[in-house]
Amino acid sequence: MMYQLLMCVVLALAFPIAGLCADADGDGIDDSIDNCPYAYNPDQADADSNGIGDQCDIVVCGDVDDDGSRNFNDVLYFNDWLFEGGPPPADMLKANVGGCLGINVYDLTSLIKTMVPKALSLDCGHQIPFTPAPMDTRVELDHIDGLIGPDTMLTGQEVTLYIRLRNLTTKPFWGAVNGFRIYSPDGATWGSSRIEQVGESWGQPYLDLTGTNQFNADGSGADTIGLHGVGFFAVQGILAGFDEVTHTITLGPIAKDYSGSNVCVDSSWFPPANEWLWARSRSDSVFAFTHPAWGGPYCYTIYYCCDPRGDVDRSGGINVSDLTMYVAYLFQGGGAPACTDQADVDASGIHNVSDLTYLVAYLFQGGSQPPPCESPSSG
Repeated sequence: MMYQLLMCVVLALAFPIAGLCADADGDGIDDSIDNCPYAYNPDQADADSNGIGDQCDIVVCGDVDDDGSRNFNDVLYFNDWLFEGGPPPADMLKANVGGCLGINVYDLTSLIKTMVPKALSLDCGHQIPFTPAPMDTRVELDHIDGLIGPDTMLTGQEVTLYIRLRNLTTKPFWGAVNGFRIYSPDGATWGSSRIEQVGESWGQPYLDLTGTNQFNADGSGADTIGLHGVGFFAVQGILAGFDEVTHTITLGPIAKDYSGSNVCVDSSWFPPANEWLWARSRSDSVFAFTHPAWGGPYCYTIYYCCDPRGDVDRSGGINVSDLTMYVAYLFQGGGAPACTDQADVDASGIHNVSDLTYLVAYLFQGGSQPPPCESPSSG
């Protein structure tokens, strides 16, 4: 090894060309004489004396589809496994392209960067437990549609959370994975959970391979949903200064029986990558990946509103203002009543002119009071 290092120094002195003594894998051996330049092997072990280091004999790093070579098909195979439910790599060591413990989107972005341009070193087997760098990246809850108060959601209807992604660093991220867990600490269940992309900001021209994922998102127990994006041809990723609402999370409806319980949304693992992670190739920065900041969990109390039926504007009583709001809602494009059950004046299960007629009769013609609300357990 001492001879090899001396040769590198001599070459560098004789030919002072930038990059002549490149050391792609960081093992202290120049690439021109390293018997395995794409994997960390400072001992240069070569048990069969074939001139190829044992580390490179063992695997073709990045050959995740196990066909004996590394190419764009491996990128597609890797992406399909991480995000689309495809088959796993036959040899996980070949998928550990980034060189850190665990297989995740950082390894995928590292593999992609070997394609265009083919200049990034590969590190399969160099499993150092790198710590994610603290960088100013954030996943935020921007706003919510469907709440009746700052932390109260109604039974019988859906709630939609708007997710904002922010990259306040000076460099882009080429891959991102964020998972969310929706659960009730009190055992409530709901119709379903889903995540959807908003607009075009999450796709081209910045990220090529994007999508959303849903696991057991049937409202029973805990739902896991997520978003992912990877840059390939665009090679721009989540740009520096990116600040956009990119996705919505919608959950519900929840039955009346669960009034008084709670529903929470928090960050979560993301199968099979198991990481809440934004990544760029290590060739771009000393720190290659980070866990974005998140303010959760965000929890909401479930509320069955109705009492008294006919209190359309929820002022605490039934009066002319309720009638005015109902007329505006039915005929003038006014906003829908916040509590659907309270506005169902005749308890028919729908909102129409018969509710308005019932309300007029009660207020001005001595008609019957609107029927009582059902208790949550009886509805």
